[in-house]
Amino acid sequence: MSDVFISYKAEDRRRVQPLVQALQADGLSVWWDEHIGAGDEWRQTIEKQLDSAKCVVVIWSKRSVGEDGQFVRDEAARAQKRHIYVPITIDEVRIPLGFGESQATSLRGWRGNRSDSRYQAMLAAVHRITGIGVAEPSSPRQSNDDFPRLAVPGAERRRVGRSPFPELVRRRRVRAVADRRNLLVEALADQFARVCLRAVVAGELDPHCVFGATDLLPPLPRVHQLLQSERDQHAEHDDPDLADELAPTVQRFRKMEVQAAGPPAVTQA
Repeated sequence: MSDVFISYKAEDRRRVQPLVQALQADGLSVWWDEHIGAGDEWRQTIEKQLDSAKCVVVIWSKRSVGEDGQFVRDEAARAQKRHIYVPITIDEVRIPLGFGESQATSLRGWRGNRSDSRYQAMLAAVHRITGIGVAEPSSPRQSNDDFPRLAVPGAERRRVGRSPFPELVRRRRVRAVADRRNLLVEALADQFARVCLRAVVAGELDPHCVFGATDLLPPLPRVHQLLQSERDQHAEHDDPDLADELAPTVQRFRKMEVQAAGPPAVTQA
């Protein structure tokens, strides 16, 4: 099975040969009727190669579009049916009806230059159909020896990137994690305390039950401080009604704080 099947008029063989050589130089296997040996059943051979090719390049010339170009049109029809049809013009011709939907690449006056943009456009179409890509030259990888080295005093005795005090670094990381955890717990406790305080003010929760059932809340002095702060904040924003509602609750938590602290110690003389 060949990568590319060249369909052309036999009289154009000399003009088609540079294209065959260019495709072969680009790593593609090409079949054209010059490969038919003596005594071969040429019709069966052409049909077999045409049906097995990955891509069919059809050369449209003055001869192939004429009355004697029936074989070229038949081969182009089979290629078009398999969606592997790549049209090329080497003369200023009008492509036969039914084969002009695909944009044909003009190689008029082309002499085999593989860097020609027209040839490259045709080659890209062939690669897209066959799935064979162009192997790009790989640039040599640059090693560290290609760069100048700076003389750093003491660089030979110390490995860059490692701390000379690994235990100290580990302790700092552990301390940082603990600090973040403590800040998170404190923030959650304050937020939970405010929610519970609002529920107590609304009469929905008993303060003794709430603070006896969870240890997430801060101690009573902290609760009293939060509640007093919230009351003062409402008082400053001209909301005396809400401040008055919070006043009894402030006193209640202050009393709870005193009770939790216990009786004052008696000093014996």
